[in-house]
Amino acid sequence: MWVPEGVDMGSVDYDRDSIAVIVPALNEEVTIGSVVLQLKEYARTVLVVDDGSTDRTTDIARMAGAQVIRLEENQGKAFAVKIGMDALKGRDLRAVVMVDGDGQHRISDMPAVLAPVLRGEADLVIGSRLMSNRHHVPAYRRFGQRALNQFTNIGAKERLTDTQSGFRAMNMKGVRNMDFNCSGYGLESGMIVQFASRGLVIKEVSIDVRYDVPKKHK
Repeated sequence: MWVPEGVDMGSVDYDRDSIAVIVPALNEEVTIGSVVLQLKEYARTVLVVDDGSTDRTTDIARMAGAQVIRLEENQGKAFAVKIGMDALKGRDLRAVVMVDGDGQHRISDMPAVLAPVLRGEADLVIGSRLMSNRHHVPAYRRFGQRALNQFTNIGAKERLTDTQSGFRAMNMKGVRNMDFNCSGYGLESGMIVQFASRGLVIKEVSIDVRYDVPKKHK
């Protein structure tokens, strides 16, 4: 498997059969096919949770090679991700990755996000858009991120640069700790607070991001 230049996997045996990816998606027919095809290079199991889409998200995801759980009504991102996590809990996996379905993430960053989990250094790894790529992030988004970071870091007693990033990896201990209640886009903060309160190890790695996606980043 190709690993991007500069990503040190060390002695980690990267086995794509032991990696699964959850992609929550709502009306992402324009981007979901490309996202799934790229993810299939890094993980054999790509699970798209279609959160009540009214377009062809489900059909296109399946044609691209994803497994799909389709929710008949929109339940929100948090519910969709937790449905996906529940579906993977009993599988023989080393790590589960979360990726948004709108095409904003550089899928080639996936080995970097996974590496600390596979090396046993962290239970949860967050791909930070703000560690070294601030010039790529619009000013209004940086302002909002700082406010959300302060709120989440107080609750979690962690000092993280990008608490709202949807590009994350966790080991199966992390998956088993996805047993908290939250709604909508509160998932990212809720995970941090939950994991920190239970003594799980959280790390960040730098990733890049696109804001010129077809439907614009939400």
